[in-house]
Amino acid sequence: MALCPRLQLLPPTTTLVAVIFWALILHLLGTVIIHPVNAYSIRVLPDPSIVPGDTLLENHQFGSGLAVELRPINVDARLSAPTDTANNNIVIQHQRQKRDSPDHDTATPTSKPSVILKPSHSGDPVKTSIIVTSPTVSVGPAPTAFDTNRSENTTTSCMEFFDSFLSNATFNDCIPVSVLLTTSSSFFQKTKTFSSITQTLGSACAVDADKCTSLLSYYAEEIGKKGACNEDLTKGNPLVIAAKTGFLAYRAMRDATCLTNPETNNYCFAEAITDPRMTANVYIYHLALGYSLSAGRPKCGKCLPPTMKVLRQAAGNKQQPVSEVYVTAATQVNVACGPNFVTASLSSGACSSFHPLPFSLMFLLIGILGFFLS
Repeated sequence: MALCPRLQLLPPTTTLVAVIFWALILHLLGTVIIHPVNAYSIRVLPDPSIVPGDTLLENHQFGSGLAVELRPINVDARLSAPTDTANNNIVIQHQRQKRDSPDHDTATPTSKPSVILKPSHSGDPVKTSIIVTSPTVSVGPAPTAFDTNRSENTTTSCMEFFDSFLSNATFNDCIPVSVLLTTSSSFFQKTKTFSSITQTLGSACAVDADKCTSLLSYYAEEIGKKGACNEDLTKGNPLVIAAKTGFLAYRAMRDATCLTNPETNNYCFAEAITDPRMTANVYIYHLALGYSLSAGRPKCGKCLPPTMKVLRQAAGNKQQPVSEVYVTAATQVNVACGPNFVTASLSSGACSSFHPLPFSLMFLLIGILGFFLS
């Protein structure tokens, strides 16, 4: 009878050892595949005299010849290099180990700012350029008054007067917003962006205000003389009236437009004229020129009380255009912002050249009604 070969089983101890061995092998392979690979780089450090002042090498001890430093490099195949997706740049972050002291072996990691490398589109595609600057925005020259066509109805003597003060370098350096606001196309262009109007106001507020006030007060007197624009003023020429009004209101307008918002440190006028939601606040500055406040509701922020305070001080002088409209405007502001938000009366002893018409109260009531309906 043929005998079947018998399968010889290994001893239990040997089988257990083999299972443990292969389990360890599989575990190590899984660690290499799943987790980052730890490696070491060899850094060859030259003699410090070759690279004097290199802060990267200052904390290393050198002997004669070369030294070798082993530094760990963590490589994670699962992570992609960080990129600046907006500009398609590769962001490389540098870290180095800094020793706490020459005699201490513990190393404290310190970070350096990221370096953005932007691929160059010309020449060798391997080359890169480092972005270190940002473009500078220029807002152009200062605005000038009466930079549009003048009225043909102006007399010869008045035209000569205009040519005289418009060619005066001191007048132009004053950047009188009181004149520019209603007569300058270039100033209007400046008001379209916050940066340009801010720079314009910065220049206007940096001049000698007393010197400019004296000059424009002189022009306010001269413009009404017979050898200048007396006839034009009598006929109500709007450009001539705008010039005289701007001369008179220079200081009040200058002090008002140079105020800054204590919360933002921006010019209040710049914030108002560039924000469509603050149109009513822009008309506050027109009070200095004698214009009545519109029926819109101004925003009752940090800028409004000090601006109205400046205008109230100017309104104490009956020669100032604002003296004719301040009280009514302040009353409207208090209706919008609350009682006593601003002082609605002029200082004691101040008088105004404005004589209210019999139906002025009706205009006030219409203005108040407009606030509630807006």
